[in-house]
Amino acid sequence: MRRLIYASRYTGEAALSDALRHIVGKSIHNNRIVDVTGFLLAGDGAFLQWLEGPAASVAETFERIGKDPRHGDLTILSDGDAPTRQFRDWNMGQRQLGAEDRGMLAEAGLAGFSPATMDAMTAERLLILAGGRHAR
Repeated sequence: MRRLIYASRYTGEAALSDALRHIVGKSIHNNRIVDVTGFLLAGDGAFLQWLEGPAASVAETFERIGKDPRHGDLTILSDGDAPTRQFRDWNMGQRQLGAEDRGMLAEAGLAGFSPATMDAMTAERLLILAGGRHAR
């Protein structure tokens, strides 16, 4: 089992909320086929994503993301073996951050959402918090 967490900058032309719906819809389909699960957090023109599953499937998924023109400045924050899945119930859960999420950011030790500058532990903590608030 491999877990990869990355940050990227949204470079698309559509509103982030529209792009997020499209990305998640396609990801659910693609990830189900290759046994990848995870969580995508979006806000302030940025993405933070947790991918988990078989090593080859995670690598293939990340490679596909790297070719997606809506993602720029991809930065891997964490990549390695994982003993279990954190988001086993979702082929791709997601949340777009809003004003109501300031408390969650503060709980993760953050004043704002800037994924590219996060360390691995902070990114993990934030994604787990966001996943816990996401309706299943």
